[in-house]
Amino acid sequence: ALLAMSMAGCAKKKDPKELYTEAIKKNQELSSMDMSSVVKMTMSQGEETIDVDVDMDIQMADVNTDKMKYVAKGSTSLMGQSIETSMFYTDGYYYMDMMGQKIKYAMDMDQIMKQVKQYTENGALEAEYMKDIQAKKEGDNTILTFSVDPAKMDTYLKDVMESMGQAMPGMDATQITIKSADGDLTVNKQGYYTAMNMVMDME
Repeated sequence: ALLAMSMAGCAKKKDPKELYTEAIKKNQELSSMDMSSVVKMTMSQGEETIDVDVDMDIQMADVNTDKMKYVAKGSTSLMGQSIETSMFYTDGYYYMDMMGQKIKYAMDMDQIMKQVKQYTENGALEAEYMKDIQAKKEGDNTILTFSVDPAKMDTYLKDVMESMGQAMPGMDATQITIKSADGDLTVNKQGYYTAMNMVMDME
């Protein structure tokens, strides 16, 4: 018993960046998912400010198979107005209801997977974007805090803008510069991440 305890105590502690990379990879391999995305933005020009909230709830099953099912419900709040959207995909067809307008059209698996990945993976920053990453235990979870190198965020920002394209028409990632970005990631005891928060300052 003493030997086992000694070996456990001497076991190599994982680097925080390694924990982060493994958690991102495990989540991307999931075959089903139930997730919520909340984006809150404050845009200012001179003395004028506009608050924009974009909420999205997504459920997926049989991901990366020809039987994949996907449903999402969301709302965009802007200047006192709320735009409600719902969409789902099944059996080769994509259905969307936006502001009472209902649309159904054929969509192949590659197209829907690209759209799904924009929602599910745009929060997953690559580890090489990080300037600093730290880990601390909180009960059974590990909290990874990080800061991001703004100069390496072009690809990430492009993916975010594409995923929000319907909610925020006219936004162009090439006209935006990220000044700073910091966040935290919660990893559970099974090694999956269950939450990510990020704060970005952009011009």
